[in-house]
Amino acid sequence: MAERIKIRRFIIRVIMIVLCFIILLCTGLASEISGCKNTLTNDPKQDSDRDNLDDYTERQMGLNECDPCDYNANCEACVIQPLQVKNFKFLPWGKLYVLEIKEKEYLASYSKENTAGMIDTDVDAHGMTFPTPIICRESKNPNLIKNGLLSEILIDENDIKTISSRSSLKLKEGYELFLIAYNKPKLYLELRRNGQKIGYNRVIGPEKGNATIYDTTFLYKTALLEKEKIVTIAVHFKKAMEEGDGNTAIVDGIFQISDTPISIKVSDYAIPEGVIQRLEKGLDQYL
Repeated sequence: MAERIKIRRFIIRVIMIVLCFIILLCTGLASEISGCKNTLTNDPKQDSDRDNLDDYTERQMGLNECDPCDYNANCEACVIQPLQVKNFKFLPWGKLYVLEIKEKEYLASYSKENTAGMIDTDVDAHGMTFPTPIICRESKNPNLIKNGLLSEILIDENDIKTISSRSSLKLKEGYELFLIAYNKPKLYLELRRNGQKIGYNRVIGPEKGNATIYDTTFLYKTALLEKEKIVTIAVHFKKAMEEGDGNTAIVDGIFQISDTPISIKVSDYAIPEGVIQRLEKGLDQYL
Protein backbone atom coordinates (compact mmCIF):
# COMPACT_ATOMS: atom_id res chain seq x y z
CA MET A 1 0.00 0.00 0.00
CA ALA A 2 2.80 2.41 0.89
CA GLU A 3 4.52 1.58 -2.38
CA ARG A 4 1.38 2.50 -4.36
CA ILE A 5 1.15 5.86 -2.57
CA LYS A 6 4.75 6.66 -3.44
CA ILE A 7 4.16 5.81 -7.11
CA ARG A 8 0.97 7.91 -7.16
CA ARG A 9 2.78 10.91 -5.64
CA PHE A 10 5.61 10.54 -8.17
CA ILE A 11 3.13 10.51 -11.06
CA ILE A 12 1.35 13.61 -9.67
CA ARG A 13 4.67 15.44 -9.39
CA VAL A 14 5.59 14.56 -12.99
CA ILE A 15 2.20 15.76 -14.20
CA MET A 16 2.57 19.03 -12.25
CA ILE A 17 6.05 19.63 -13.71
CA VAL A 18 4.79 18.99 -17.24
CA LEU A 19 1.81 21.33 -16.71
CA CYS A 20 4.08 24.11 -15.38
CA PHE A 21 6.39 23.71 -18.37
CA ILE A 22 3.43 23.93 -20.79
CA ILE A 23 2.11 27.05 -19.02
CA LEU A 24 5.52 28.76 -19.16
CA LEU A 25 5.95 27.85 -22.81
CA CYS A 26 2.52 29.21 -23.75
CA THR A 27 3.09 32.42 -21.78
CA GLY A 28 6.43 33.07 -23.51
CA LEU A 29 4.97 32.35 -26.94
CA ALA A 30 2.03 34.68 -26.34
CA SER A 31 4.39 37.43 -25.20
CA GLU A 32 6.58 36.96 -28.28
CA ILE A 33 3.58 37.10 -30.59
CA SER A 34 2.17 40.21 -28.92
CA GLY A 35 5.57 41.93 -29.25
CA CYS A 36 5.76 41.17 -32.95
CA LYS A 37 3.49 42.19 -35.82
CA ASN A 38 -0.26 41.97 -36.48
CA THR A 39 -1.50 42.39 -32.90
CA LEU A 40 -5.24 43.06 -33.21
CA THR A 41 -7.37 45.37 -31.13
CA ASN A 42 -11.09 45.83 -30.72
CA ASP A 43 -10.88 48.97 -32.87
CA PRO A 44 -11.18 48.10 -36.61
CA LYS A 45 -9.84 51.54 -37.64
CA GLN A 46 -6.76 51.17 -35.42
CA ASP A 47 -6.14 47.70 -36.84
CA SER A 48 -6.44 49.08 -40.37
CA ASP A 49 -4.07 51.98 -39.63
CA ARG A 50 -1.60 49.54 -38.12
CA ASP A 51 -1.72 47.30 -41.20
CA ASN A 52 -1.22 50.34 -43.45
CA LEU A 53 1.72 51.55 -41.40
CA ASP A 54 3.35 48.12 -41.36
CA ASP A 55 2.91 47.88 -45.12
CA TYR A 56 4.29 51.40 -45.64
CA THR A 57 7.34 50.92 -43.45
CA GLU A 58 8.26 47.62 -45.07
CA ARG A 59 7.61 48.76 -48.66
CA GLN A 60 9.01 52.26 -48.46
CA MET A 61 11.58 52.26 -45.68
CA GLY A 62 13.01 48.81 -46.46
CA LEU A 63 12.36 47.49 -42.95
CA ASN A 64 11.32 43.88 -42.43
CA GLU A 65 12.24 43.07 -38.84
CA CYS A 66 10.31 43.62 -35.64
CA ASP A 67 10.91 47.03 -34.13
CA PRO A 68 10.81 47.40 -30.31
CA CYS A 69 7.45 49.15 -30.58
CA ASP A 70 6.36 47.19 -33.63
CA TYR A 71 5.67 50.17 -35.94
CA ASN A 72 2.68 50.99 -33.77
CA ALA A 73 0.46 53.55 -35.49
CA ASN A 74 -0.06 55.24 -32.13
CA CYS A 75 3.66 55.45 -31.40
CA GLU A 76 4.78 58.97 -32.32
CA ALA A 77 8.46 58.07 -32.03
CA CYS A 78 8.06 55.41 -34.73
CA VAL A 79 6.15 57.65 -37.10
CA ILE A 80 8.42 60.69 -36.85
CA GLN A 81 11.60 58.64 -36.82
CA PRO A 82 12.17 58.84 -40.62
CA LEU A 83 12.05 62.66 -40.47
CA GLN A 84 15.58 64.02 -40.19
CA VAL A 85 16.86 67.54 -39.74
CA LYS A 86 20.03 68.27 -41.66
CA ASN A 87 22.21 71.25 -42.41
CA PHE A 88 22.73 72.26 -45.99
CA LYS A 89 26.24 71.27 -47.03
CA PHE A 90 26.75 75.01 -47.58
CA LEU A 91 26.13 75.93 -43.94
CA PRO A 92 25.05 79.59 -44.28
CA TRP A 93 21.84 78.48 -46.03
CA GLY A 94 20.58 76.88 -42.81
CA LYS A 95 18.90 73.50 -42.56
CA LEU A 96 16.10 71.39 -43.93
CA TYR A 97 13.83 68.46 -43.03
CA VAL A 98 14.33 65.26 -44.97
CA LEU A 99 12.59 61.92 -45.40
CA GLU A 100 14.57 58.95 -46.66
CA ILE A 101 12.74 56.54 -48.94
CA LYS A 102 14.49 53.63 -50.63
CA GLU A 103 17.90 55.14 -49.91
CA LYS A 104 16.96 58.45 -51.57
CA GLU A 105 16.50 61.70 -49.68
CA TYR A 106 13.38 63.80 -50.19
CA LEU A 107 12.80 67.36 -49.06
CA ALA A 108 9.88 67.64 -46.62
CA SER A 109 10.43 71.29 -45.71
CA TYR A 110 12.98 74.06 -45.43
CA SER A 111 13.57 75.32 -41.90
CA LYS A 112 13.17 78.92 -40.77
CA GLU A 113 15.54 78.41 -37.86
CA ASN A 114 18.85 80.25 -37.75
CA THR A 115 21.97 78.12 -37.50
CA ALA A 116 25.50 78.77 -36.33
CA GLY A 117 26.78 78.90 -39.92
CA MET A 118 24.58 81.88 -40.82
CA ILE A 119 26.78 84.96 -40.80
CA ASP A 120 26.17 88.05 -42.87
CA THR A 121 23.37 86.37 -44.82
CA ASP A 122 21.31 89.53 -45.29
CA VAL A 123 21.30 93.25 -44.54
CA ASP A 124 18.59 95.40 -42.96
CA ALA A 125 17.42 98.89 -43.87
CA HIS A 126 20.14 100.39 -41.68
CA GLY A 127 22.92 98.50 -43.41
CA MET A 128 23.43 96.04 -40.56
CA THR A 129 23.91 92.40 -41.48
CA PHE A 130 21.88 89.68 -39.78
CA PRO A 131 21.45 85.91 -40.06
CA THR A 132 18.47 84.50 -41.95
CA PRO A 133 17.75 81.19 -43.74
CA ILE A 134 17.43 82.73 -47.18
CA ILE A 135 16.28 79.60 -49.04
CA CYS A 136 13.39 79.14 -46.60
CA ARG A 137 12.59 82.86 -46.61
CA GLU A 138 12.57 83.11 -50.41
CA SER A 139 10.22 80.13 -50.73
CA LYS A 140 6.60 81.23 -50.63
CA ASN A 141 5.56 77.99 -48.94
CA PRO A 142 8.63 76.06 -47.76
CA ASN A 143 6.64 73.20 -46.20
CA LEU A 144 6.10 70.72 -49.05
CA ILE A 145 4.70 67.94 -46.92
CA LYS A 146 1.73 70.08 -45.85
CA ASN A 147 0.80 70.24 -49.52
CA GLY A 148 1.05 66.47 -49.73
CA LEU A 149 4.36 66.56 -51.61
CA LEU A 150 7.97 65.45 -51.34
CA SER A 151 10.75 66.43 -53.73
CA GLU A 152 13.90 64.40 -54.28
CA ILE A 153 17.13 66.13 -53.29
CA LEU A 154 19.27 65.92 -56.42
CA ILE A 155 22.31 67.95 -55.32
CA ASP A 156 23.51 69.14 -51.93
CA GLU A 157 27.23 69.91 -51.94
CA ASN A 158 29.87 72.42 -51.00
CA ASP A 159 32.58 71.30 -53.40
CA ILE A 160 34.55 73.94 -55.26
CA LYS A 161 33.50 74.24 -58.91
CA THR A 162 34.15 76.68 -61.71
CA ILE A 163 31.81 78.42 -64.14
CA SER A 164 33.15 80.61 -66.93
CA SER A 165 32.30 82.27 -70.21
CA ARG A 166 33.47 79.05 -71.88
CA SER A 167 31.92 76.37 -69.65
CA SER A 168 28.58 76.13 -67.88
CA LEU A 169 27.71 74.71 -64.48
CA LYS A 170 25.84 71.49 -65.18
CA LEU A 171 22.99 70.64 -62.82
CA LYS A 172 20.41 67.82 -62.79
CA GLU A 173 17.25 67.28 -64.88
CA GLY A 174 18.72 69.10 -67.89
CA TYR A 175 19.51 72.39 -66.10
CA GLU A 176 22.67 74.39 -66.81
CA LEU A 177 23.82 77.73 -65.42
CA PHE A 178 25.77 80.05 -67.72
CA LEU A 179 27.95 83.03 -66.87
CA ILE A 180 26.90 85.63 -69.43
CA ALA A 181 28.91 88.61 -68.19
CA TYR A 182 30.88 89.97 -65.28
CA ASN A 183 30.74 93.69 -64.67
CA LYS A 184 32.51 93.96 -61.34
CA PRO A 185 31.04 93.33 -58.84
CA LYS A 186 27.95 92.01 -60.68
CA LEU A 187 27.66 88.57 -62.24
CA TYR A 188 25.03 88.13 -64.94
CA LEU A 189 23.75 84.55 -65.06
CA GLU A 190 21.40 82.64 -67.34
CA LEU A 191 19.65 79.38 -66.48
CA ARG A 192 18.77 76.99 -69.29
CA ARG A 193 16.96 73.69 -69.39
CA ASN A 194 17.61 71.33 -72.26
CA GLY A 195 19.13 74.25 -74.12
CA GLN A 196 16.16 76.59 -73.61
CA LYS A 197 16.55 79.82 -71.63
CA ILE A 198 14.22 79.79 -68.64
CA GLY A 199 15.73 82.30 -66.23
CA TYR A 200 18.04 85.28 -65.93
CA ASN A 201 19.50 86.69 -62.77
CA ARG A 202 22.07 89.11 -61.48
CA VAL A 203 24.25 88.25 -58.51
CA ILE A 204 26.47 90.57 -56.55
CA GLY A 205 30.02 89.26 -56.60
CA PRO A 206 31.78 88.52 -53.30
CA GLU A 207 34.36 91.16 -54.22
CA LYS A 208 31.92 93.82 -53.08
CA GLY A 209 32.97 94.70 -49.55
CA ASN A 210 29.57 94.36 -47.82
CA ALA A 211 28.12 91.60 -50.01
CA THR A 212 25.95 89.19 -48.01
CA ILE A 213 25.23 85.51 -48.59
CA TYR A 214 21.90 86.55 -50.07
CA ASP A 215 23.67 88.89 -52.50
CA THR A 216 26.08 86.18 -53.64
CA THR A 217 23.53 83.35 -54.04
CA PHE A 218 21.72 82.56 -57.29
CA LEU A 219 18.17 81.37 -56.57
CA TYR A 220 15.67 79.81 -58.94
CA LYS A 221 12.07 79.21 -57.85
CA THR A 222 9.46 76.85 -59.26
CA ALA A 223 5.75 76.46 -58.60
CA LEU A 224 5.62 72.73 -57.89
CA LEU A 225 2.35 71.22 -59.14
CA GLU A 226 0.84 74.72 -59.36
CA LYS A 227 1.49 75.37 -55.68
CA GLU A 228 3.21 78.53 -54.46
CA LYS A 229 6.80 78.94 -55.62
CA ILE A 230 9.63 77.31 -53.74
CA VAL A 231 13.40 77.50 -54.26
CA THR A 232 14.45 74.49 -56.33
CA ILE A 233 17.99 75.61 -57.27
CA ALA A 234 20.52 77.57 -55.22
CA VAL A 235 24.13 78.29 -56.20
CA HIS A 236 26.56 80.30 -54.07
CA PHE A 237 29.44 82.23 -55.61
CA LYS A 238 32.65 82.49 -53.64
CA LYS A 239 34.75 84.51 -56.07
CA ALA A 240 34.68 86.08 -59.54
CA MET A 241 37.58 87.06 -61.78
CA GLU A 242 38.16 88.87 -65.05
CA GLU A 243 40.47 87.00 -67.38
CA GLY A 244 42.02 87.87 -70.72
CA ASP A 245 39.77 85.63 -72.80
CA GLY A 246 36.69 85.67 -70.58
CA ASN A 247 35.35 85.66 -67.05
CA THR A 248 35.45 82.99 -64.35
CA ALA A 249 33.53 82.49 -61.13
CA ILE A 250 34.14 80.05 -58.27
CA VAL A 251 31.15 78.20 -56.80
CA ASP A 252 31.27 76.69 -53.30
CA GLY A 253 27.65 75.68 -52.68
CA ILE A 254 24.98 73.99 -54.82
CA PHE A 255 21.54 72.73 -53.86
CA GLN A 256 18.84 71.37 -56.16
CA ILE A 257 15.57 69.51 -55.71
CA SER A 258 13.49 67.91 -58.41
CA ASP A 259 10.79 70.07 -59.95
CA THR A 260 8.73 66.91 -60.42
CA PRO A 261 7.63 66.14 -56.86
CA ILE A 262 5.91 62.99 -55.69
CA SER A 263 2.59 62.82 -53.89
CA ILE A 264 2.62 61.24 -50.46
CA LYS A 265 -1.08 60.39 -50.66
CA VAL A 266 -1.23 58.35 -53.86
CA SER A 267 0.77 55.83 -55.91
CA ASP A 268 3.65 53.73 -54.59
CA TYR A 269 4.68 56.50 -52.20
CA ALA A 270 1.35 56.59 -50.37
CA ILE A 271 1.70 57.28 -46.66
CA PRO A 272 -1.27 56.68 -44.32
CA GLU A 273 -3.10 59.86 -43.33
CA GLY A 274 -2.32 59.34 -39.65
CA VAL A 275 1.38 59.16 -40.44
CA ILE A 276 1.21 62.38 -42.48
CA GLN A 277 -0.48 64.17 -39.58
CA ARG A 278 2.25 63.05 -37.20
CA LEU A 279 4.98 64.14 -39.60
CA GLU A 280 3.30 67.54 -39.86
CA LYS A 281 3.03 67.68 -36.09
CA GLY A 282 6.75 67.04 -35.87
CA LEU A 283 7.48 69.83 -38.34
CA ASP A 284 5.10 72.24 -36.66
CA GLN A 285 7.44 72.40 -33.70
CA TYR A 286 9.89 74.22 -35.93
CA LEU A 287 7.89 75.89 -38.72
